[in-house]
Amino acid sequence: MKKLLSLLIVSAFVATSAGAHDVVLRNQGKAILGVSYPADWKQVVDKNHVIATSEDGQAWSVISTLDDIQDQQAGVAKVKEGFEDYLKDIKFDELTKTESGSLVLSGVGKGKTTDVDVVFTSAVFESGPGQLSAIAFIVDADIEKYYEKSILAICSSILVEGDFIEEAEQPADER
Repeated sequence: MKKLLSLLIVSAFVATSAGAHDVVLRNQGKAILGVSYPADWKQVVDKNHVIATSEDGQAWSVISTLDDIQDQQAGVAKVKEGFEDYLKDIKFDELTKTESGSLVLSGVGKGKTTDVDVVFTSAVFESGPGQLSAIAFIVDADIEKYYEKSILAICSSILVEGDFIEEAEQPADER
C-alpha cells in the first residue's frame, strides 16, 4: 500500500484539474496552492496550510506551503519532523524523486495517542518559482485500501501557482 499511496501522490503533479477548489492558499495575495477535500472531511484552514480529517477519523491530511524553505531536502526534513510530532515507531521508506522533481517519502508508524498502526506518504514539490509546498497523508493501516479513491481525488485536485495563471487566462466559458 505504501507504494500505491506514493503513486497516488505522484499523480497529483501529473494530473491537475482546473475545476473549482475548496481552499486556495495565497502568498502576498497571489494564489499559489489550491486543493479540494471531500465534502465530509473536516477542514481547518490557516494562512499557509490546510489540515483535513476524514469523517470517521481514519485518514488525516495536510497540505502546506513551506515558507522560508528553499531546498527540497530541507522540506523533507520538515515533513519528517511533522510526522515525529504525531507518530512513534516510524520506519521511513527510501526517498524517491518523481519525473516532475517532487520528493516522495512514505513509511509506517503508530499513532502517538491512539497506538494505531498507520501508513503515510508525503511529497515536497515546487508550487511556484522559489516556493516549495508539501502534502502528507496518514491512514489507518487496517483500512488503508478504503481511502485510495479519496486520496487520488484529492491529489488530482491540486493546483499550483502556474495552474492559476493558466486558468485566469482561459475564457470564462472554457473554465
